[in-house]
Amino acid sequence: MRTKKNKLKLGALELFTLLLTLVVLIPFYFAVQISLKSPVEAAQLNFALPERLHFENYTEVLKTSNFKTGLYNSIYFAAFAIVVQMLLSSATSFILARRQDRISRLLYGFFLFGLIPGGFLIPTVLVMDYLQLYGTRLGFILLGAAGGTSLLVFLITGFIRSIPKEIDESAMMEGCGVFRLLLVIIMPQLKPILVTGAILTFMGTWNDFIGPFIWLPKSSQQTLPMTVYQFNSIYGTQWELLFAVLVVCAMPVLLFYLFAQRYLIEGMTAGAVKG
Repeated sequence: MRTKKNKLKLGALELFTLLLTLVVLIPFYFAVQISLKSPVEAAQLNFALPERLHFENYTEVLKTSNFKTGLYNSIYFAAFAIVVQMLLSSATSFILARRQDRISRLLYGFFLFGLIPGGFLIPTVLVMDYLQLYGTRLGFILLGAAGGTSLLVFLITGFIRSIPKEIDESAMMEGCGVFRLLLVIIMPQLKPILVTGAILTFMGTWNDFIGPFIWLPKSSQQTLPMTVYQFNSIYGTQWELLFAVLVVCAMPVLLFYLFAQRYLIEGMTAGAVKG
């Protein structure tokens, strides 16, 4: 009886997982098949397969100057976001995990409070403008670091707490400084959670549309997702080219995830459970 009940639960779980998979795959299929259609076919916005595959849509997109600018800026911001957030989050988490005093617990709670979505757009704009960081690359990088650090600190702190403190003490007795201890001894052991953080940071930065739209008003600063505006105007929308841009934007994230999904699962479970 119990075996039959377990089989029913497993079947229901598999069915639910299949439905979630379809929720992801159907929009992706819709985008790919429209990106390979002619302008007349693409304007119909249906699920029918194209009569002929128009790969020239991707060639035309890649030739546009705005696409090259957006690709460069997306790589630039994603790379800086990963480096800055990994270093800041690792150093902060190391201190919070090793120090067990009232101030550390208070600061840890402060970072957890940052996990709550907030609507502080106007004050943030005023502060950024006062600091002369509005519309600058540095301001956008720092703003992204401030927004993404809370989750990373939560995950990395939990992971560091699982590393024995005796390792720190042995290294310090051998003359190892704090920064060397963090970079040479602690961070190599954080590989699963750091890869997880890098994936989350890359996905958040690469796919971000609202952020660059608000904080980077110059056309020379636009990122890849913002290039969809180039194919949309009051006179009409080039659906086949617009969806080609969306597919190109999605491919790096998919490839990054496929190569690092093992670390993502391991890091999320370890960081959440051990914390």
